Amino acid sequence: MGTDFEVHGRKVTIFTTSGEIEYYGEFAEICSELQEYHFVHTNKRMLVNLEHIQQFVKNDIILSNGKKIQLGRTYKDKIISDYLEYTSGR
Repeated sequence: MGTDFEVHGRKVTIFTTSGEIEYYGEFAEICSELQEYHFVHTNKRMLVNLEHIQQFVKNDIILSNGKKIQLGRTYKDKIISDYLEYTSGR
């Protein structure tokens, strides 16, 4: 499973620990399908897998692949809450 998903128009990029995959699709559809796999919004056009969050640094998160992603203001509290819930349930 990917570490994160990013969308630009209809082009979706899946970032994995071993590379990137691009395809065309509906981001809203992807979001609903990936919720059960612990993906959360970090901003309007990105999803991140809670399993791959390594660290929170101010308004950013660092993923297991070293990627730094800025958290959107409206998503920050929800991501932290979801992450804490996810890690306590492991």
